Amino acid sequence: MAAYRRGNDATSQPNPPLIWRQAQLYPQHIAVLDLFCAQGPVAVMTPYRLAPTDDFTAIHALITRAFAGMHTRIDPPSSLASLTVESLQSGGEVWAIGVPPIACMILTPKVDHLYLGKLAVDPAHQGNGLARALTACAEARARQLNLPQIQLLTRVELVENHLTFVRLGFTQTATFTHPGYTRPTALTFTKDVPLA
Repeated sequence: MAAYRRGNDATSQPNPPLIWRQAQLYPQHIAVLDLFCAQGPVAVMTPYRLAPTDDFTAIHALITRAFAGMHTRIDPPSSLASLTVESLQSGGEVWAIGVPPIACMILTPKVDHLYLGKLAVDPAHQGNGLARALTACAEARARQLNLPQIQLLTRVELVENHLTFVRLGFTQTATFTHPGYTRPTALTFTKDVPLA
């Protein structure tokens, strides 16, 4: 039996049923899911991929909570306003930690990299390694897809996010300017993924 941890309590028992259900729906991700359990007890729950038929309402609420503090700080406004439960359901791969979810991300395979979008951790659970667990999952997924890099965008104003991504092994590699602006409005961060 694989050991896993909910919060700070390590327990030796089978993975939660939701994890196994996701693995059955997406057998190509079993290696990613097993990666976190095979290493023994870990500080966070195992990331799992939502199926298109799952309820994305809690994911939408989580992203909304996690991004709430940036609305008055960034210009132009966040794309969060156009994010809906339906667009989450039909968009990229949505991965989460916890039931109900306390952290999530959206992975979108591109030609030469894996795009990591909407990395969100519930404010009440920040600082517990959840972002690190999700980015490790993204690395494993990039290797599965034979993609040599993970890329993400973060707004220029969100300096604390820049520092977090550097601690997670990302490097700023470019700037991005939204249409209608004459200054950079976002930064591209990249992490190389060693391929076997």
